[in-house]
Amino acid sequence: MLFYSIERGANMSIQDTQEEFIRQLTNLVNKDILQQNIINSALFILFFESLKDLIIDRLCGFFCFDISIKNNKISRKESIEYKQEVRSLDTNIFDASLKWYQNEKILSNSDVEKIKQIEKRRNEIVHELSSVLIVGLSQDDISLLLHVIQIYDNLDSWWIYNFEADLVDIPNRETLEQKDCHSVAAITLHIILDVLYSDADKYADWPEQIKAAVLKKRSQAREKENG
Repeated sequence: MLFYSIERGANMSIQDTQEEFIRQLTNLVNKDILQQNIINSALFILFFESLKDLIIDRLCGFFCFDISIKNNKISRKESIEYKQEVRSLDTNIFDASLKWYQNEKILSNSDVEKIKQIEKRRNEIVHELSSVLIVGLSQDDISLLLHVIQIYDNLDSWWIYNFEADLVDIPNRETLEQKDCHSVAAITLHIILDVLYSDADKYADWPEQIKAAVLKKRSQAREKENG
């Protein structure tokens, strides 16, 4: 339903209903407002789905080492330990994974409650998307979005710091702090945020800089091969 709030506004006065109709119509035909509503909704969904993937996939990768490639996607055979430690906690794999993090004190009870609240709101946004794009996200929704970003960053840095940082050569490893650890996926998400909301110009030269660095490495490799 396009004019979602109006149709539900049974207790609204005629004047309030008219004003709400005009507001929503303005949102619909105003390109800037509509684009911003689309961006905000997309980011809410993007960050929740990224958090959900992080919660499930990193944990599965921690327990399951039997990997195969099917249809260009990584498939993991669930280990006995994974089934015992994670799968047994709930029939829903997302909820089971959340309970594992909760049991291990990696996520707090309030974190899990907030994640479930965010999941509920994510489902509402998807199912009522045409209405949300016109009405826009509420301040409560924006607050939930900030929460999901924070939880994602904390969980991502926890995995990198505790399990992946030792696999790469890092100068002054002893001074490394968890807050300084980020995956490529996390960096990518924050670049998206920066480009959309902050300073897109600071990334403008990145493609050319990376291209130049790659060409330089190729040239050095060829020189080495040719002696």
